[in-house]
Amino acid sequence: MARRSIFWRFVKDELIRLVKGTDFLGFLGISALMLPFSFLSTHGSSSPVYEQTMSVFGLVGLIAGVFFAYLVSQGFAKEFEKRTLNILLTTPLSRSKIFIGKLLSFLLLVPILLVVVGIGLVIIYAADGVLPAIQLGLTSYLFLLLALFLISIIAFSMVVSILLKKTGTMIIVMAIYIFIPMTLAGAIGVTWENGESRVSYPINFLLPGSLYELGISTLWQALAPDWIFIVSQFGFLTIFILLGLVLFRRAQIWG
Repeated sequence: MARRSIFWRFVKDELIRLVKGTDFLGFLGISALMLPFSFLSTHGSSSPVYEQTMSVFGLVGLIAGVFFAYLVSQGFAKEFEKRTLNILLTTPLSRSKIFIGKLLSFLLLVPILLVVVGIGLVIIYAADGVLPAIQLGLTSYLFLLLALFLISIIAFSMVVSILLKKTGTMIIVMAIYIFIPMTLAGAIGVTWENGESRVSYPINFLLPGSLYELGISTLWQALAPDWIFIVSQFGFLTIFILLGLVLFRRAQIWG
């Protein structure tokens, strides 16, 4: 019972530290500003409201993905770099619990972001008089897609942090890793044959950025969720959470 109490206190302290940090607060502010910008970029066009919604999610996903990679680098990779993890290893918490606690503290930030995005969308659409036109089923699918994408980025960023142990290198790797797959997926993910949309699954299909962008692209064209992207994203994040746990338990931290 005492160790369980120590674990949850550790998660709470980590979460509070992240939420109170200027990085996260600044990101929420940027997100709040980017929502109207991304909406206005398509406003006034002939695009229906669901296409405008997908444009918003596409931009938010790219920005949030890079930000969470940066946040993990500051909250996890930097601890390798400065060797502050040595202090945690002197507590009753095992390596597994330290990793899971760190992971949970990052994951709990995702619902906060989703709430901000949701409130922003409601305010923007209500002010524009298009709120009744929002298709709740499609929008819910986009929120789920975004949540799994961000969790996948967090899990993979933690794995990269353990392997590289350098904040600068880790940020560069993750920025490239997120940007290129998302760009390629948007370019080659959906094609047309005989007037119908067809989804191609390129070699980068199993990367989080590709899964996210392809999920949005196919929803854009077919107006129906393709659950293979949800299942694949969930499988990806599960694999990398387990991989991160194994690597952290074996990592050379003392030095």
